[in-house]
Amino acid sequence: MISEELRQKIALADYTMVNGRYQNRAGRLFSRVTSIIGMIKFDDGALDKWRKKMTINDFCKRIDMHGVYKGNKVFEEFSKALGAADDFTFASAAFGTKVHQWIETYMKTGQFPILPTDEYANVGICSESVKKFFTETGISPKTVDVIKPELFVYSDTYGYAGSADFVCAKNNNVYLFDWKTSNRYRINYALQLAAYANAIEELYGLHVKKSTCVVFSKEKVSYETHTYSDKDLEYYFELFKACLVMHNFVKNYPIPNVGIKFEE
Repeated sequence: MISEELRQKIALADYTMVNGRYQNRAGRLFSRVTSIIGMIKFDDGALDKWRKKMTINDFCKRIDMHGVYKGNKVFEEFSKALGAADDFTFASAAFGTKVHQWIETYMKTGQFPILPTDEYANVGICSESVKKFFTETGISPKTVDVIKPELFVYSDTYGYAGSADFVCAKNNNVYLFDWKTSNRYRINYALQLAAYANAIEELYGLHVKKSTCVVFSKEKVSYETHTYSDKDLEYYFELFKACLVMHNFVKNYPIPNVGIKFEE
């Protein structure tokens, strides 16, 4: 299904990061899909509430450890507590990167590597969750045509880019997967899949039949999947384009003619 010419084009797809934006080989800059979607508070303020809770909890721990603070010491320790959420977020992102690399290794070799333990997340449990998913679904380098893990995609039409976690083909159909290690599924993941699917078709001429977001648990050996048809993603891509307009307006980037349409 995938021609050798297309495989070479995919293999050559590359980018550099310039001030938080993707730059392709031709030198054009693209906004990140995740930054565009981030213009909307899909979590209904849950992230802000979590950050406040993390700050308060960390500050309380510091009081328990060091006793009552006086004067400038209060502000000094509270400033440190303010960074607790950022530290946790950074560590969680690094953990997510490890899991992505672990899956990439499996899809190249067919072998499950062993990950080291992590300070913030139970890698052992999450790795078993990943193994459970691939074992139960039967997805492996032997059962699907691996197009590419971490496939760089961009849209010249709309001016965005991103990295699709995993794209494969089977029975003349193309499938897109996105791996998540967050605590719960969020609807903005559907917009992310829609943006990637659209870019894959625009750039490589491959129509994505189904897209699946897989959320791997860090608390117990389990996972949950959310699968969307190509028709589903047409709707979510309209929502993504709305985010794109707002993003470019705020950033003072050129606003593409997106032609947003919703069915009654």
